[in-house]
Order: sequence, then C-alpha cells, then structure tokens
Amino acid sequence: MPKTVTAQIGFTIIDTIIGKDQLNRDSIYVVVKDTPLNYPSMLSLGNDTVIRFMGVYKGTQLPVMFNPETDQIKYRFQPDSTQQIFDTMTLHYDHNYHFISNACGYTYYYNINRVEITHHLLDSARIATPSVTQSAQDKHVILYFID
Repeated sequence: MPKTVTAQIGFTIIDTIIGKDQLNRDSIYVVVKDTPLNYPSMLSLGNDTVIRFMGVYKGTQLPVMFNPETDQIKYRFQPDSTQQIFDTMTLHYDHNYHFISNACGYTYYYNINRVEITHHLLDSARIATPSVTQSAQDKHVILYFID
C-alpha cells in the first residue's frame, strides 16, 4: 500500500485600506495576509470513498488528499463550521510513483496543474507550489478571500 502525501491548502485574506500616505495624499493599500478560519473543512465529492478534513479553530490551512486513479479531485470547502455557506475546489493534477525505500515502499507524488473554484466566499485561488511530495512545510494552493 502506498504511503499518502497531502497538499496543504492555505487561506489568505485580501484587505483594501484607504488612507493617507506620509505626504498626506489619498492612498489605497492592499494588505494580503494569512487568515484564521473558524473550524474550516474540506469534503471530497464524487468519489467512492468520502474524505473529510476538519480544521482547528483559527486554522490557517488544511490538508487534502488526491485520488491516484484519476487526474482530478473535487472538494466542498466550508470556511466556517457555524455557517452553511460552501464553495467547491477542483484540483487537476498529474501523478507518478516515487520509491521511498525498501522499508517504506513507494508513494505517489503529484503535480498540480490547475485549480477551479466557485465564488460564493472565495475570490480566487493560486497554485503556490505545484509539486506535492513528502514536504510538510509547503503550502501548495492558496485560497483568497476579500474582506
């Protein structure tokens, strides 16, 4: 059985601030920062097996898994567990076997080619790190919200 690698999905808010600069001129500032969510979740759609990832309070990212039998997987994204508002995210990817060691066996590595989202709460999505390997530090996809 292959070991499972996951992609990390990060959450970022885009905030526009209107104010004065140092010379007292009208200015618009765009602030982009990680945003904590209230128990976010991802639920896989259209698979034989349902996969659900539950985030923590003030979570700024969630892992998601891939299906090595297809080249895409769709998730229902709920940013806040207290609100019944959802978006969907579809990841399109390539996959290949990767040998780890005799003791650990093999796994699949993935390369994210494209992300599609709905826009109920989400503004946009960006592939930050397309290569999904065993690295736990990478944020692979960033979902953007407008404040």
